[in-house]
Amino acid sequence: MKPECRELRWCRHHPSLAKLRCEVFIREQQVPLADEWDGLDPSAWHFGVFIDNQLVGCARVVRDTWQQREALHLGRVAVAKQCRNRRLGTALIDYILRWAEPSLPLFLYAQINAIEFYQQFGFSVCSEVFMDAGIPHQAMLYQYR
Repeated sequence: MKPECRELRWCRHHPSLAKLRCEVFIREQQVPLADEWDGLDPSAWHFGVFIDNQLVGCARVVRDTWQQREALHLGRVAVAKQCRNRRLGTALIDYILRWAEPSLPLFLYAQINAIEFYQQFGFSVCSEVFMDAGIPHQAMLYQYR
């Protein structure tokens, strides 16, 4: 089946988004509950990738600042374990990059094991390694093409 990506509304899709994020971040990666649920979801833009109308991947974008400038912060990118290595994350990031406003910087905090994944889209590493929720990360900035 071909994946379908779309923008989601938190008020409507939060049960399925929360379930997927709990599976990936809290159960798999042992992220503390308080770190995962930061209160930003109601005002964020949410995106999902679906197969047969079932949510199998998600991400969110929040308004933030980058070097004292208004920016977009991509995060909470997750794909269900049983659906990985099928290019679903690629489809989702491609969709978000087409959606993003080129006049605003787009950045993310990538887990170290995902750096190469994001580099293929044009994100560049722009920080030293830091710990977030007990996992090593680096900041990455998207270079609009």
